[in-house]
Amino acid sequence: MSDPVTTAVIRGFLESTCRDMGQALTHNARSPIFIEGQDFSCAILDPTRELVAAANYDPSHLASMPFTVDAAVLEQRAENIGHGDVIVVNDPYRGGTHLPDVTMFTPVIVDGVRVAYSVTRAHHLDIGGMAPGSVPGGARDVFAEGLRIPPSRWMISGQENHEVLDYILSNVRLPDIELSDMRAQVASLMTGRARVGELCAKFGVEAVLEAMDEIKAQSESQVRAFLTSVPDGEYSFTDYMDRDGNNTCRYAIRANVKIAGDSMHVDFTGTSEQADGAINLPYAATASAVFNSVLQLAGGDIPFNHGCFRAVSLHAPRKSLVNAQPPAPTFGCSTDTPMRVIDTIVGALATVIPDRAIAGSYGTCNIVAGSGTNEHNEDFLYWFFYEGGMGASGRRDGWNVTPNQSANFRDYPIEIIESEYPLVCDTVALIPDSGGAGKFRGGLGSVHQFTFTAETVLSGFADRHEIQPYGLAGGHAGMGSRYRLRRAGTDKWLEFDEFAQSSSKWSGVIAYPGDSLEVINGGGGGFGDPAERDPDLLARDLREGLITEAGVQAYQPGAVDTALTAFSSPEEIGEVRPPAPEDETADKFRTAVADVVGCRTECPLKADPNACAFHHDVAPAFWSTSALSQWARRNCPRADLLLPIVQNSFAQ
Repeated sequence: MSDPVTTAVIRGFLESTCRDMGQALTHNARSPIFIEGQDFSCAILDPTRELVAAANYDPSHLASMPFTVDAAVLEQRAENIGHGDVIVVNDPYRGGTHLPDVTMFTPVIVDGVRVAYSVTRAHHLDIGGMAPGSVPGGARDVFAEGLRIPPSRWMISGQENHEVLDYILSNVRLPDIELSDMRAQVASLMTGRARVGELCAKFGVEAVLEAMDEIKAQSESQVRAFLTSVPDGEYSFTDYMDRDGNNTCRYAIRANVKIAGDSMHVDFTGTSEQADGAINLPYAATASAVFNSVLQLAGGDIPFNHGCFRAVSLHAPRKSLVNAQPPAPTFGCSTDTPMRVIDTIVGALATVIPDRAIAGSYGTCNIVAGSGTNEHNEDFLYWFFYEGGMGASGRRDGWNVTPNQSANFRDYPIEIIESEYPLVCDTVALIPDSGGAGKFRGGLGSVHQFTFTAETVLSGFADRHEIQPYGLAGGHAGMGSRYRLRRAGTDKWLEFDEFAQSSSKWSGVIAYPGDSLEVINGGGGGFGDPAERDPDLLARDLREGLITEAGVQAYQPGAVDTALTAFSSPEEIGEVRPPAPEDETADKFRTAVADVVGCRTECPLKADPNACAFHHDVAPAFWSTSALSQWARRNCPRADLLLPIVQNSFAQ
């Protein structure tokens, strides 16, 4: 075991390395989504592809990145990925998130020993597909969303693989910018590889590997200590997604949370079946949201690594909204649906740990993507996502205009927007009364208004436009989000469902010079009876313009919350997509595979869960039938026995 001082030094060095990787990425990138928005993550994984260290960039990436590296290494085989090789992959069904999130990684090999993997995941401006910016409001399958990249070699022994480069860059809208941003990710990887090499030179490979194990064990201990403080029991909560952009029904996410001693199990049985539109979550994105919620509830300074995950397990039925199977579209798996997973888990535990839970937050990225040609005949493409109000807790008001629970992005300065794009920023402001009333008020949302100076093709993707963020303990719901468009020369603001397929998920809308767009990000839910709010706080809110004279009425005794929330009646919520069937296929598959003669004796992989997909801890829970079959044909000497098991276990 590594001594405590050495472990602390190595942990600090690895976390600093991840921050340095982020600096290298921003310094070498071209797109504002990297430089200003910092929509990326950097991490170091250990030789078994478990997360050891990460920098605080985008939480939605961090817990899912190891799934991607794990799946890629299982397919490519670790021994075939050498020093100087860089793998690129973005497939949602190989542990990824949505297609614009491109993962790249390289091994760190010191004195012939595979010590770590240096990893980045970054959101690219465009990855092809039906809409500029790859924001596919009406997509019905993953193929419409963009280019789906299986694990491929971006670099081979330190040299760029031009066949892969050309293939990817031929399928995106701004290849020059995309090439620069891809190379920025490579620069980030090289920074991580060099820094881990320095660490091994100072302490030795064995000491570094021992410290990695101890770092994970410390985080596991801290998470288990938190779970021990939560009363044992089973708790449930259901929240809802708006329409998916293709039909009129809502989608339920049900979290059944079981606390037993120092462990937690989350079962999503009862969640709606996978959607026709692009709000689906692949398994890794769901797992990431679950782990995210646990750390948010735990609070404190728990180092984020794989040890945090060991005390938490989950069950997500196949072909449900939270474990969708290909070719279901998945764009919303990084933007909106993970937040609803977080809301359901927090909602389930709110009654037993009210001092740690918060009410529903604005819960959407409210994305706007725009593309066209400016006055200098130059192509442009932008991606905007703005902050809203967070839910209140039993101790304080919600935070105003804050990045959502599954992201940590930064707002674009107005100066950057107006200098880079054919836009004029007319308004950026807080929205009075947007936070739900309560003893503690929900955080306020924001409004952004723009006027276009060039013809622009727009796409938007959002949620919480219809089902508003819920309040807790008698608190009122927060205001929902929305988009509105005003045509040049008119005074009327138009809702998008007046001329597009949905109010919150649309693409291909053309804005002309002089048209204006309004992007409203909603507020958070309140906590506690509004009539119990401290009069001095209420007077301060009124004085500072956070609430209006009309808004004060919500704080009067007997005021009723009339918003449509997770607590609304089924009649108010409307038609809900039915739940996915109960699913035990992964357990059946594992039982059948365990009986196969020769797995541990005749196969060179010896049923090693780090090398064999069939004996892997989680691959049977989410890998598709075709992925498992393909893996068997390539890697399994007993494929003749195992392929029928795949077909029988996962037959619908």
